[in-house]
Amino acid sequence: MNKDHLELCETKTDFLKEVTGTKISSDPDNAQVSREFYANYWKFLSDDIETYSAQIGGYRGETIISFRTMATVLLRTSKYYKGNNIPDKGDKSKKRLDLIQEWDDIPQGLKKKFEEFYKKYHSLANFMPLPNEKWHCKKNLNEIKGIEPKYRDFPDAFYRVIRENVYTNHGNLEDNSFLNSEYNKKYFDKFSSWKEYVEKNYLQDLFLDEEYTKFIKLKPTNEKTPYKDHKNKLSNNDISDIRNEVKEFLDNALAFIDKRAERLSKVQFNNELKALKRSPLFALSLGGKEISHSNFWAWLIEIEMGSRHPFIDVFIPGFNENNYEFEEVTREEKHIDLLIRYRVNKELRYFLVENKLKAVPNTEQLEKYSEIVKNDKKQKGFRGLLTGVKETLNLTELEEWSFCSYEEIAKRIESIFIEFEYDIDPEYSSIIKFYIRDIRAINRIIECKLNENDNKYIYKEKELSLVKLDDLFLKLKASEFAKFINERIESNKNLKLINNDKWKLSKAEVGFSNKTPIITIIYQELNKSNEEYGRLGVQIQGKQFRIYGGGSELGINSIEKVKKILVDKKYLYNNFKEKYGDKRRISMRDKPGYCKYLGKDYCHLYQHWDIDDFNYESLTKEIEEQLQKAKNIIEKGISFKKR
Repeated sequence: MNKDHLELCETKTDFLKEVTGTKISSDPDNAQVSREFYANYWKFLSDDIETYSAQIGGYRGETIISFRTMATVLLRTSKYYKGNNIPDKGDKSKKRLDLIQEWDDIPQGLKKKFEEFYKKYHSLANFMPLPNEKWHCKKNLNEIKGIEPKYRDFPDAFYRVIRENVYTNHGNLEDNSFLNSEYNKKYFDKFSSWKEYVEKNYLQDLFLDEEYTKFIKLKPTNEKTPYKDHKNKLSNNDISDIRNEVKEFLDNALAFIDKRAERLSKVQFNNELKALKRSPLFALSLGGKEISHSNFWAWLIEIEMGSRHPFIDVFIPGFNENNYEFEEVTREEKHIDLLIRYRVNKELRYFLVENKLKAVPNTEQLEKYSEIVKNDKKQKGFRGLLTGVKETLNLTELEEWSFCSYEEIAKRIESIFIEFEYDIDPEYSSIIKFYIRDIRAINRIIECKLNENDNKYIYKEKELSLVKLDDLFLKLKASEFAKFINERIESNKNLKLINNDKWKLSKAEVGFSNKTPIITIIYQELNKSNEEYGRLGVQIQGKQFRIYGGGSELGINSIEKVKKILVDKKYLYNNFKEKYGDKRRISMRDKPGYCKYLGKDYCHLYQHWDIDDFNYESLTKEIEEQLQKAKNIIEKGISFKKR
């Protein structure tokens, strides 16, 4: 994170990015990005934290778990350590890491862990603000934690003393009088209890219990730990014991930083969620999210300043710079969300916007819209823009179309708004500001949830249902999983049919029913016009893994006939629970022993078990196994054609 200013962190990854020093401070935990982080997450510290973020005030950044102390300890256990060959100038941490990597008697496992720790220890997830008595080093919490031998910059040792002396009165305040200085006392008084101190500083993961009394172990207990240059040679047993504690430190430190990053991300997620719930604009949009956004964009485009329509550049960048001539924007003309008519050198051009917030886009719909405008002889060219929270459709074969995310739309609106802020009607200004905030919040909330559930199949989501974004999230996750499945199927040569022109393996398709996604992966029996006789494969809906098949539009639509075919070919079973019950959890009813989709022209049957591992990799392996079974049946001979 090399920027001078903080961009709103959304995900765990954002809080784990490395922070570097700036002109304001060479110390990463005191850099401008860090100061703005403190101002955002520690607002309760009053105006002091705000003035600190503006380069003045009574706080200073603190790196919770230090790198250098334990890196030095490890180096002093090496045969290459000579007493004076550990650098004490320049970037001391980086130079210590280089030596750890260079000295070949240091175990490879410790080398890797220190490399990971180095990447994460200067991140927002490992920072917090502490009061800064600038001219009183003996009272400055940050200084004392780092230089006092009884703490040696270990948070478990330091915060134990704070708990015992400030909040529980179990310690000896005379020995720790710095805690009772007027400056520090004022700081501690901002927290009503030890519990509040821990939770408001996001330190919960330093503890093993819910009462925050049992610390994770960071500070070594071995008396021979070489914090200083050791005159007596360490025995092999000493070195082994010390390195074991170094490993324990690294494991606990990395776990703490990762968990705190997740915790901070969750705080941001909850803040965004609350902001959306309070937003009047968002409340108005709940009746029809896609329509409301498209209507708002049309309203923006029509805002005129002199002879210009500045916000049309959100969708057609460079429109005003190139002196294109705006004619009109229409809504839902021929079912196209937005259709912008404009002229380039007097020639009429069309620009289409297809907004997909709640629905999953498909190629056929975009091709249909392309054909509609191509058939309009008045136009001399067109382009299309697909919008949404996240790109889910490959547009490489649709040359006229491109994708733009809601986050990018927010950036473009904001950029134009800043340029024309003093020319825009004040009533419009507040509305536009609200809108920018809202669509950013939508984007960030969804991104946060996607990252939180990376590589996992999800079929329900309670938190997002509070703002009616759960269906959007579930559709995006289903599309993501379908893409994962398709990539695997395409690369799996064992699933390809050989010398069979009657059946073909189709790509995974996504549907949505009863508020849950449906993913269908099948072999299709087709005629020469690609009309379907029947299908055989797998379907996933909710927590059900379905073995699925039957007759389609041109095929057999009798339950008994379809069941007989599937049972005879041993794809479905009369004794399904006996067949799979010892390995799977089966919640399907015993009678009739199968489930069905029935229509006038089709009959699809399935049996199912409950999914127990929702990881993409595990589920896809299961899908491949069942498709292999379906393929073997197809190659031996099966048909759903009417006889």
